[in-house]
Amino acid sequence: MSQTETIHDILGGRPTVRSMNGMVAAAHPLAANAGAEILRKGGNAFDAVAATAAALNVVEPFMSGLAGAGGASFFLAEDSTVGTIDFIPPVPSQFDSAAVSKSDTVTGACASATPGNLAGWYALQNRHGRLEFADVLKPAIELAKDGFPVSGFFTTLTRASLGGSRIRNGDESFARITTGKWVRYCSCHDLSETLSQIAADGIGCLYGGALAKNWLLEFRPATALFQWAILNRCHRCGRHPFRPVTAICR
Repeated sequence: MSQTETIHDILGGRPTVRSMNGMVAAAHPLAANAGAEILRKGGNAFDAVAATAAALNVVEPFMSGLAGAGGASFFLAEDSTVGTIDFIPPVPSQFDSAAVSKSDTVTGACASATPGNLAGWYALQNRHGRLEFADVLKPAIELAKDGFPVSGFFTTLTRASLGGSRIRNGDESFARITTGKWVRYCSCHDLSETLSQIAADGIGCLYGGALAKNWLLEFRPATALFQWAILNRCHRCGRHPFRPVTAICR
């Protein structure tokens, strides 16, 4: 911050917000609105967290995807305990890092880790939330289906992450963005269907179920080594469902 800048300048003139009945802060206003909507419907903070994370997967998916990894820390007012959930899954034991070049970790099979976020969101909400997980996903499903305004940040990161030659079966909005065309509004019908499938069938469809099979086909690598790495990831999810590690402190 320069000598002439103030916090007010950096935040774009946004006012201080106060609430007597809960508040949601997120990297994108539509994601925060999703969490607030869940609070208005009777959900608690854990329901709102999962709803906000799922909505971020739609409107600002960079570092917020359901197939990513993460962690959470929380306070339980009912018994004054602090807890953490670690949902960063292990690397498959057969994965040979020495056989992978740096460029292979940018896109493709070896750039994708074992999915952990979805399991973490579910564990956090299922253990401490009030609502059904399917209901918590509804705001994200609607955002993906109905669409949302595209920001300059979204456009820049989409082009940097995907590039015109790297996207194959994605929604048309992403294809237009990556080829340099201006897009004001983006809808993600494929993602809406994915989230709807998770809401209907449970998170098991990503851990050894139908979504896992589709994921395997989409990321089918050109070499046997990369193919084995992906198969191993899906195989492990199928036989040993990922269980986030939880710690509680008093």
